[in-house]
Amino acid sequence: MTKYDEKPFYPDVMKKLTEHPWRYNAQRLMSYGAMLNLLYGGRGVGKTFFFKVWCLLVAKGETVWMRRYENEIRDACDKFCEDLISEGYIGEDMEIEQDGNTILLNGEPRIHFVALSISMKKKSVPYPNVNWIVFDEFIETRVNRNYLPNEAEMLLEFISTVNRYRPDRQEVRTFLIGNKVSWFNEYTAYFHIEPFEGQYKTFKNGLICVENYANRDFENKMKETRFGQLISGTKYEKYAIENQSLRDTSDFIKRRPQQSWLKVCIRVGPDTYGIWTDGSKLYFSTDYDPHKRTYADREDLHEREIALKSGEPPITWLLEFHRLGMLCFDTGGCKTIAINLMMTYFR
Repeated sequence: MTKYDEKPFYPDVMKKLTEHPWRYNAQRLMSYGAMLNLLYGGRGVGKTFFFKVWCLLVAKGETVWMRRYENEIRDACDKFCEDLISEGYIGEDMEIEQDGNTILLNGEPRIHFVALSISMKKKSVPYPNVNWIVFDEFIETRVNRNYLPNEAEMLLEFISTVNRYRPDRQEVRTFLIGNKVSWFNEYTAYFHIEPFEGQYKTFKNGLICVENYANRDFENKMKETRFGQLISGTKYEKYAIENQSLRDTSDFIKRRPQQSWLKVCIRVGPDTYGIWTDGSKLYFSTDYDPHKRTYADREDLHEREIALKSGEPPITWLLEFHRLGMLCFDTGGCKTIAINLMMTYFR
């Protein structure tokens, strides 16, 4: 038993949070007991707000609050409590302090802010009392930013680091929160998670849980606002209010024809993909031949593999055929991997 099993928290706060008429409630997602949880939800439904209140005032154990880049951490830490205070969740009996990138409640550490991009530098930093990792805005939406190279494995490495210091307790649970700009991202591609109908689905024997959150009461209220009326009938309405993907389309999702032939292979992390052609189009496919010439990132080369380089094939092939509208993909996951490759090696 740790000191957190004895610590008095604020059950009245949780009651207030979960009785809100439309704000997001993660209790059912948590009930699945998955180690890795991906939460997709519309803008403004309260995903981040729920986890902020829950991690600071309710959860047993400390939380690592994660963002992708280091320059996002200071702002996230400095402004973390602003909406909690304005909505009356932090009372006069709660003493909030900030020590560097850590927020303390009544003198005890509660939230540690960590950037995934530099998390490898913290492999020797112990987090013995951390039970939760919350990766906020894990779906990258900015045109001038990209996912990190081998990002999914970087996160797994950090989770492994946290777990290393907890041999006698339950392993840390991780929640990835994002607006549904696109279903496909580094994590759905890495774990081969394809889109599904319904609100919840588990993968990897229950170790992963994915939630598609929608709230009809919230949607109806938003549609009645002036902004809701402004975006009525647009694709943005389906994304911002109805939690439908903004960017995902079936464009260029097409299986390679049987008469196509394999040009080269590209390995991305543990997965290998084939680049095929039928003489006119290029196809990025999960089909490949392990004996064919294979390219990979220079930092992760295996024996007999060739380093991927900007300005050289096969990257230039992908870029040129994509520019001409003649690059096709087996699945949405393949499309995400190929586009990330082009963005990474485009110079």
